[in-house]
Amino acid sequence: MRCNALRCIIETRTLRGVFRRLQEFEDSIKLTNLSNSIGKLPFCWGRKLKVVGGVFMQFDLGKWLQVQTGQEITDMPLIDVKSISAGDEREWLVANGLGSYASASISGANTRRYHGLLVAALNPPTSRTQLFSRIDEYINGENISTNMWGPDNVEPKGFKKLTSFSIYPCPTWVYALDAGFLIKQVFMLPEEQGVNVLYGFEAREGAETEKEVALDLHVLLNYRDFHSETKGSDSWSFQQRSTDDRVEFQAFDGAREMVLSFPHGSWQPDNSWYSNYYYPREFERGLDDHDDAYHAGVLSVVLKSGQTFLLRACAELDDGSSSRFELDGPAALKSLINHQNELLEQAESPRQNAVKRLVLAADQFIVRRESTQSQSIIAGYHWFNDWGRDAMISLPGLTLSTGKIDEARSILGTFQKFLSEGMLPNNFPDSGEQPQYNTSDATLWWAWALKKYY
Repeated sequence: MRCNALRCIIETRTLRGVFRRLQEFEDSIKLTNLSNSIGKLPFCWGRKLKVVGGVFMQFDLGKWLQVQTGQEITDMPLIDVKSISAGDEREWLVANGLGSYASASISGANTRRYHGLLVAALNPPTSRTQLFSRIDEYINGENISTNMWGPDNVEPKGFKKLTSFSIYPCPTWVYALDAGFLIKQVFMLPEEQGVNVLYGFEAREGAETEKEVALDLHVLLNYRDFHSETKGSDSWSFQQRSTDDRVEFQAFDGAREMVLSFPHGSWQPDNSWYSNYYYPREFERGLDDHDDAYHAGVLSVVLKSGQTFLLRACAELDDGSSSRFELDGPAALKSLINHQNELLEQAESPRQNAVKRLVLAADQFIVRRESTQSQSIIAGYHWFNDWGRDAMISLPGLTLSTGKIDEARSILGTFQKFLSEGMLPNNFPDSGEQPQYNTSDATLWWAWALKKYY
């Protein structure tokens, strides 16, 4: 299995797998029509929360997303979280077109070694390294994260406060608090080596509570190949350099740095290891299933009702610099939405929502290969890189069917450069060695894809 990513987005090697899982994905989704008629309220969804003043308090995620995105949402893909567990097998994944990604269980827990908030392809699309493991969120001193330490050892159990989850326009969680609702969103932007974590808070209407909350973000880092695990040590401390709006981390001399940027807040560094996270998916595969993460420190902010707070983590670039952006959360999210709309327009604006989701899912397989300065196709997430045979089989569906003609030409050229004695490489190794020529029919699939292209 390549990836669960809500059992639609990127579970198997190619678009074939996306189609195969589409029906299963549809079965797990509630599609809700939001009425625009005057006098009708949008349908509310989510778990029933505790009674406040004799009325069940619910958060209307669809209406909130309409306001946030400025778009009319006619069909909202919602994931049912009523029976969610800490080790929930449903997973989310977002990618950046370079081979980097962020992924975890929708419960909030990392349930496999390949999960993390920033698994960066340091030599795109290969050399994938977990730089940013996770964030543990504390609201007014209460930990609402979810961590697994064993099959029956879950602490804390923040997933029990999860009331709503959507994949639109990016993975979006809603947590019910005494004071109101915390909204968390995670997304990447095309070809930017970083991840964005956007927080919002909405106070309960009419509740006699403060209209702000104290948000403490415990930052947990790592520096390891994504196929492996880490064993922390008291002698291993990450180097830190901080200013008012950013912290730079380096795991050891010569390691690629990661930069954490934020518009405001108070950073309190730490130097400790959290040991023995449990990964149930690795246990099921018969692999090492425990890992450690480095607790780098705590970022504390006050989040007022109606406000947002953006945290951005970026990998250092090859020239020693790091990407720097204005830390405007809504503007960054708008950039993602614009990109998604451009993809749909390029695919001739499909009207069916299932097809729209396929178009957006297909885009996450297409990556830029640094060694050739051209496009390629990832065979699957989490751990596969670009394979020649898979790329040629999937090329018509991923590119020609979605209007990506230039990308199709680039991908064909990427593999043509490595033709050798009539053979197409089946695999560009993740660690950057020479391509492997171990398939007999990849060249035939390449000829077939060329015919489809012309």
